[in-house]
Amino acid sequence: MSDYFTPGSPILSITVCLILSWEKSIIRLKKERIIAVRRNVIIGFSIFCMICLFSISLSNNVIANEQASKDEVDELYRLFDVGNVSTHYVVAIDTSLSMKDSFSSVRDGLSALTDSFKKGDKISIITFDKDPKVIYQGAIEGSKNDFIKELPKSPNKEGRSTDIGKALESVTRQIEKSDEELQLVFFLTDGLDEPPDSSPFKKNSDSSWEGLRNKAEEIEGNDIKVHGIGLNSNTDIDLIKKIFPGTTQITLSPNELKNYFSSLKGEIREAKLMSELDKELRGGKIKITPEKDGGWGEIESEGRLEREYKIKSDYEHLSSLINLKAPRLMSLSSNRKKDVEDFRVRLVDDNEVILSPGESKIVTISVTAPEFTKSRKVGSVKETFDGELVLDIEATLLPESGLKSLETDPKVGVTGRRREISFYRMDGFPFTMAAIYVLAAVIFSGVIVRTVIYPVGKRIKKSVTLPPLTGRLAFSNAPENKNLPGPISLSSFGKSAVIGKTGDINIKGEGIENRHAEFFSKWVDGKPVVAIRRIDGSVRVSKNTIDVGKAVIDEIELQQGDIVDIAGYKIQWL
Repeated sequence: MSDYFTPGSPILSITVCLILSWEKSIIRLKKERIIAVRRNVIIGFSIFCMICLFSISLSNNVIANEQASKDEVDELYRLFDVGNVSTHYVVAIDTSLSMKDSFSSVRDGLSALTDSFKKGDKISIITFDKDPKVIYQGAIEGSKNDFIKELPKSPNKEGRSTDIGKALESVTRQIEKSDEELQLVFFLTDGLDEPPDSSPFKKNSDSSWEGLRNKAEEIEGNDIKVHGIGLNSNTDIDLIKKIFPGTTQITLSPNELKNYFSSLKGEIREAKLMSELDKELRGGKIKITPEKDGGWGEIESEGRLEREYKIKSDYEHLSSLINLKAPRLMSLSSNRKKDVEDFRVRLVDDNEVILSPGESKIVTISVTAPEFTKSRKVGSVKETFDGELVLDIEATLLPESGLKSLETDPKVGVTGRRREISFYRMDGFPFTMAAIYVLAAVIFSGVIVRTVIYPVGKRIKKSVTLPPLTGRLAFSNAPENKNLPGPISLSSFGKSAVIGKTGDINIKGEGIENRHAEFFSKWVDGKPVVAIRRIDGSVRVSKNTIDVGKAVIDEIELQQGDIVDIAGYKIQWL
């Protein structure tokens, strides 16, 4: 066997190679594992750092938001001047005999309540056992501790019963008489409700409790805060909720009262703020009113009308962020059919404004009409449009984060969202314009008649309606060596006769060929007359056509007996 592992043997060589390769593999695997481990560590560490950075960023944002909310709440305290909110404290204390061991602790605990008093606040102190008694009521003017001096030093020696119903009735009466903005009630008892038989609130007397609850509902609001404090675990303090359902109910030992009333200082301050805030929310509104009354006016085809609206804040302390959405026409009717979709309504101004308390802003709304089809009827027709315009507004009270941190959900009242809208358009063809067009047509027709039709008609009349020639021509003189023609009857020639060498009336003489004349008839003042037009030119007769010269020397209207000279002939119309 040893021969196989001698130096230089193949087995030894192979074994060494295998061992070396296995060693390298193991080393490589270790290196890869180390690298993988390192990579995983780096990735894990990177993720851990990212988570830490994200947590820090988120924490910073939360802290920043909390700080912003706190700052806005402080701003609300400043806006509403909480320090000057008038408050009425009503303290009702059980003075039945069961309180004898704890009464001094109650007096001492109530002394801590004076830290919340402000000068001018009012206080009413009610003690009760079998009957309630108002032992003090008035304004806090001097030392706050004067309130403690008014408390009895011990319970009523005769107080052998506890009438919680009558005590609550007395509390309600004190609240009802008060004019203060905030009513804070502190009701303390250590026992059960054990009214005497004469009490209207005796056991199973539901009618008295119901009547008192109805009375409390008439005056109850968010400005009444009731704290019911049971001084042991076996009390009927929960009866307060039958009259004031929103009562804060708590059970304490008398020794815990001082710390409790001390802790209420911030809560009372917040209650004052909430009282003022509730009054603001109930009384404030955003009002939308038109800047001027009446209709929008006349709108033309594809024309536009604008109307200004005033948006006013009635809030006394809070600002408002107003987001104006696109206005809408809910309806539009007219004495002709028109679809409301045909009209485009839009907001001309910015769609977001901030109103300070009592401030107002003007916004402009426009209405664009579609293309109208014009009527061809003569006479104006008024088409009226009446409908409803809706102004969509989202209003948010500011500071928003501060109000949310107080767990309030302020509903912003907006009045005047829906406004009546009215406008009109004039249709048809106005009588005035019609008259102008008719007059223009008459003038134009007259011009056409005068410049075109009349001359043409005149020529037509001359050529068609000329009267026939009448009378005769007599010759009284002839040129030398020419015979004197006899009289010539014009009626035989019709409406015209041409004198010339080859004309209708052919006479001889010097210049006759080039100097001829045309006798023709015409109307003058409704009567037929004979005129002669002397012409310089030749005369040619071809069949029924006579072509005479174009150069007219003159044209003469002849009166009977007038004599004209043509080429030496004296011719007279008789």
